[in-house]
Amino acid sequence: MIVHSWADKLGMELFHLGDFITRRKEVQESFKQAQVVSRSGAKIVENMANEIKTMMDAKISAVRRIMDAAENTALTNEEADKFFSYYNAKDMIEPHEPMPTEPPRELDDAGGPKIWVQPKRIVLTPKAEFFDTPVNLTVSSVHIPTNVYDRATETIRAIQWSENLDQIFRDNYKKDPTLSWQFFGSSTGFMRQFPASKWKTEPVDLYDCRLRSWFMEAATSPKDVIILLDGSGSMTGQRLDIAKHVVNTLLDTLGTNDFVNIFTFGDEVKPVVGCFEDTLVQNYTK
Repeated sequence: MIVHSWADKLGMELFHLGDFITRRKEVQESFKQAQVVSRSGAKIVENMANEIKTMMDAKISAVRRIMDAAENTALTNEEADKFFSYYNAKDMIEPHEPMPTEPPRELDDAGGPKIWVQPKRIVLTPKAEFFDTPVNLTVSSVHIPTNVYDRATETIRAIQWSENLDQIFRDNYKKDPTLSWQFFGSSTGFMRQFPASKWKTEPVDLYDCRLRSWFMEAATSPKDVIILLDGSGSMTGQRLDIAKHVVNTLLDTLGTNDFVNIFTFGDEVKPVVGCFEDTLVQNYTK
């Protein structure tokens, strides 16, 4: 009898504990207020599409503002200042860090001594919207590939005029706080990123924005290409070999986002590959 009493008491204690933790009564009460409401699937999809369109339009507008500012600023004939100081993503110094001393002089490609400019100090603060990365929301920083000399005339000139993009970066972020990183990549090799942050160089920095897919695809937009190859009786021997070489060279210039087909023409037009008569085929590098 005593054991049964203990068991009943323990059972009640566990029941009340479970009742308290799961809030069973509150859950039951909430379901009493549940209602079945008719929803239009088409309307829901339409609202979602409109919200996505509004979001994408805002992102596109931000990109276009950067593009317009870059195009207009690049037209200025600003003289290159070899001693121009900028926020180098790999060399920025925070307030608590000691300022480095000038390294031993090296020679540039022209045989003269390389220019050394003292790194700039910057305050970096972790931000949740950038995954707690320490950043500075007032300026951008510049990444220079390891194999690019930042004091070369064309490179430093582009770094100079592109600093004017900082105002556009700040305005874009102010208008749309959901924006993540903003970038500007130059054909000279450097990349400007906003907000400014330090670049990890360990174990080795092999990054070059010009080799990234987003840069190459922006520089050469996707294309639909039809190549016509003379298929008449005169195309034999060396002429045919030259034509094939030209076609292969053209194909090598296309990217994976390009679509292509090859036709021969003479008495009639026909595709080189019969099963692709009515379509364009995605170009592959292999």
